[in-house]
Amino acid sequence: MAASMGTYQSQVSEIERRHDVLVSTARSFVAALAADLKLVAKLPDGRQVVIDLGEIAQVA
Repeated sequence: MAASMGTYQSQVSEIERRHDVLVSTARSFVAALAADLKLVAKLPDGRQVVIDLGEIAQVA
């Protein structure tokens, strides 16, 4: 995992223990798993809104 993210195992362990993670960090973590990151908002009326966070441009 760490090698896929271009970081150290200690940093991956730190990310796994956090209660609050930046979207960019979560995106890197999920990308290292060769997966997509999506945010699902469940509205009170039962509808769901899916936001594909992989499609949102990263700010440099």
